[in-house]
Amino acid sequence: MDLQHRLFARRRAAAIATIGLAGGLIGSMRPAPSSPMVLAQDTGVVRLERLRGFAGGGTVVVPGGIASFAFFGERLQWAGGATPNGGLVWRDPAWHGTGLILLSTDIAAYGPVPGATNERELRGHVQVNGQGHQPFVLRATANGTAGSGTDTIELRVGEAAGGATPAATAAAGFSYVASGTFAGGSVALLGPAPLAAGPSCAAIPTP
Repeated sequence: MDLQHRLFARRRAAAIATIGLAGGLIGSMRPAPSSPMVLAQDTGVVRLERLRGFAGGGTVVVPGGIASFAFFGERLQWAGGATPNGGLVWRDPAWHGTGLILLSTDIAAYGPVPGATNERELRGHVQVNGQGHQPFVLRATANGTAGSGTDTIELRVGEAAGGATPAATAAAGFSYVASGTFAGGSVALLGPAPLAAGPSCAAIPTP
């Protein structure tokens, strides 16, 4: 495993741990997403070709204070298909004077943003303070080395993410937007990069 893969693996593990910890404290988070290898085996894949992803965490200035967050997104790709995976936790203590906690419940899509080399997008649904099922769109851009203070993030939820979807069950009219340069933390990008060659992914270690 090369340096890029090792750095991504550490950042991804930190994001998963943060998401899992937040879920444990709040008591409403589903189990952590399956590892790439388990997911690949469960879907009957015999050869994993590429892993593409991003992971990060930190803080960003929002109206009235500082929001903290952790996220990761990835796409397992093989001959004939691809599967998105990921997670998001976002906490904005100043929101409407009561605070806001967003926890992802499913991931619908992950991928690069056309025309933006270092920007990635994650889509899915979140619970809002433990309730409902609102669509979200997260975009993050890696603009420099880790800790350089130049990475950016944008999160749109509810109507700001494109309005209601068939899966959305939270109250109509909910909308949340936050964006800016990381006040702390950073984003790590990975891939595409070949992981291994061989007849079975069972022998490939989880990155």
